[in-house]
Amino acid sequence: MTRATALFSSRLAPVFARYVDLKRALGRCFDIPTRTLQSLDRFLHDRPPNIRT
Repeated sequence: MTRATALFSSRLAPVFARYVDLKRALGRCFDIPTRTLQSLDRFLHDRPPNIRT
């Protein structure tokens, strides 16, 4: 069974995807951390770019 590639859409999407792919290639069950990264990714994507903190 092949696991679906995690979908990310923020500017960090390529980094998140490579990290998840690496962990899965090493044989890890990386579902919960992937969901955490997807949540962070959604937050970063939805945040307006002109807000400074």
